[in-house]
Amino acid sequence: LEMMSAQPFPSGMMIFQDPPEHTRLRSLVSRAFTPRRMAGLEAHIRDLCAGLLAPWADGAPFDFVVDFGAVLPSMVICELLGVPAADRAWVKDRIDSTFHIEPDVGMINEVSLTARIELDGYLTDLLKERAEQPGDDLLSGLVQADLTLRECADFANLLVSAGTETVARLLGWAAVVLEEHADQRAELAADPALL
Repeated sequence: LEMMSAQPFPSGMMIFQDPPEHTRLRSLVSRAFTPRRMAGLEAHIRDLCAGLLAPWADGAPFDFVVDFGAVLPSMVICELLGVPAADRAWVKDRIDSTFHIEPDVGMINEVSLTARIELDGYLTDLLKERAEQPGDDLLSGLVQADLTLRECADFANLLVSAGTETVARLLGWAAVVLEEHADQRAELAADPALL
C-alpha cells in the first residue's frame, strides 16, 4: 500500500497494467502455461508433498505453515521456472526478504529493495541463459514468447514472488478453514476429485 499514489505505479509487471497492455502480456505469457505442462505437474507435486510431510507421518506435531505451507510453493515454482536446485533456497530467501516490513515505511526499505534488485538480476541472467540454451521450463517459454527481456524478467519476478507468497498464504488459510469445517475436510479426504 505504501507504493500507492495518485500516479500509476511504474512497473512492467502485468498486475500493474490495464488493457490493452495487460491483455497483450497475458496472452503472450499464457503460452508458457500450456494445459499439458500444468496437468503433468500433479503427480510430481504429490510426491513433493509426501516428502515434506513424511517426517510427521507418525503424528508428531509440526508447524504446518513453516514446515510445509511456506516451503512447498517455492519448491514448485522454482522447479517450474527452471531455477537450478542449488539456487532454490537462495531464491526463497530473496523472496522472503522482499516482503520484509519495517515500521513507518512498510516494504519500501533497504532489505526489501536490495532483495528485489538481487532477485531481478539473478532471474535476468537465467533468462539470458535460456535465450541461448532453452530448456523445458517456464523461463525458456517466456524468452520464446515475443517479450522483451525486461518483460520476461518482470513476469518471472511476478511468478516466483506471487507464486511463493500467495500460495503459502492460501495453504495456511486452507488448513485453518478445513480445521474449522471438519465435515468439509472429511468430504475432501473421501473424494479428492472435489478439489
